[in-house]
Amino acid sequence: MGSYQTSCQPFVTASVPVPASSSTVGAGTVITFPGVTKFVIIRNDELGDSHTNSTIRLAFASGGLHEPNFNYITIPASGSFSADYRVTKVWLMSNSSTATSASVIAGITTIKAARAPSGSWENTIGVDKTS
Repeated sequence: MGSYQTSCQPFVTASVPVPASSSTVGAGTVITFPGVTKFVIIRNDELGDSHTNSTIRLAFASGGLHEPNFNYITIPASGSFSADYRVTKVWLMSNSSTATSASVIAGITTIKAARAPSGSWENTIGVDKTS
């Protein structure tokens, strides 16, 4: 599809607040992209030390951040995650009781988010729920 083969619009946001871990669904920070992404990069901006656990949880649906689903990816302090995923939103939450911060970089295609409602992956087995 031409929309994925052409160059994309840059999307960058830094110092995104990532809240402490919570059992409440939807308690994380949600980043909503202005269109469907071609790629995403999430960087954990915390340097980390022996007193803090600044690991970040990254999910592609609101319920994915929370146990018992464990449908999230962890990003250690000073680490990053990158993938060529078609998404319209990502959710971030600390993996501990310590808040942290992150940077989000993405390439936005010309495809509008409304044209790809599954881009948020809500209610998808393995992403938002286990069965």
